[in-house]
Amino acid sequence: MSLPETINDATDKAKDLLDQTVAATTDKAKELLSKATDAKADLLDKAAGATENLLEKAADVKASLLDKAAAAKESLFDKASDAKATLLDHTPAPLKKTGAKAVGAFRELTTVQKVAVAALLAAGIAFLATRKKR
Repeated sequence: MSLPETINDATDKAKDLLDQTVAATTDKAKELLSKATDAKADLLDKAAGATENLLEKAADVKASLLDKAAAAKESLFDKASDAKATLLDHTPAPLKKTGAKAVGAFRELTTVQKVAVAALLAAGIAFLATRKKR
């Protein structure tokens, strides 16, 4: 065999070997891509299931908390109403009249007057709370 024939024969063999390597690499890459796609789909399914489960649990917890808050609010309202009734039952009539007059007079004040009264009351309480005892 001559040198050019040997070179052509070696080149053909190298091309065949390269084609085989490329085909094997391509097949392996396709297989790995398929496995990765399947794993991704599996993880997405698991994440969706976990998310749905967490949302259901969160909804249950929210409903439970709302029920407990409503019950606590109702209980506090009942206790406050009972305490108010008890207080009013034990309050002397002249004091009730004076309190009713004070509340009525306060309701007739303008907003600015109400703010001034609240500020004076707060200042008085602050003064009493901060003065030194003798």
